[in-house]
Amino acid sequence: MNPMRRRSRSSRRGFSLIELGIVIAVIAVLAAVVIFGRGFILAARVTKAVDASNTLRKAASTFAGLNGGSLQNFSTTSQLSALSQRALIPPLPAGQTTWTVSGALGSNDAISVTDVRFGQTAGATGQGNAIAIRVTAPTAAMAQDVLSAVRDDRNLVTTAPTIGLACQNPAVPVTAPNVVICFFL
Repeated sequence: MNPMRRRSRSSRRGFSLIELGIVIAVIAVLAAVVIFGRGFILAARVTKAVDASNTLRKAASTFAGLNGGSLQNFSTTSQLSALSQRALIPPLPAGQTTWTVSGALGSNDAISVTDVRFGQTAGATGQGNAIAIRVTAPTAAMAQDVLSAVRDDRNLVTTAPTIGLACQNPAVPVTAPNVVICFFL
């Protein structure tokens, strides 16, 4: 028998069951990475939004110190640009009035801070400075995740007052892609 003929017959056999099993296993692993990876990406975006709110709180405290310690006369307009101009938060892109904290700028899946207001509100120790931060997320569920991530913060305003913006009561579910989170400073 000719050895060339024998090779050509075996090369026409196709894939073995072991080879097909390996390919299916690799596809299953890749699918699991994609499915579970999406959850990690969303969780990372929420974490970035919480970090941005902490940055804004620190910036507002510094801003209060630069303005005699009080934030009572600043609640009529967004102070995001003022914080950016004083280099207390990262610079806003040219012509932008929002701070995209996660996701691509201008994309439909980005989480952005669209408004920041300062004011005075009553707390456990009396009247004090507070900050209202409007976070815009792609979905109401993601906005709820941002609120839930800060729910245990002892400085969170839980009485839902108005500090230039109507604060979200943490006990009430978020039904819009916007959430206003307020903190005592």
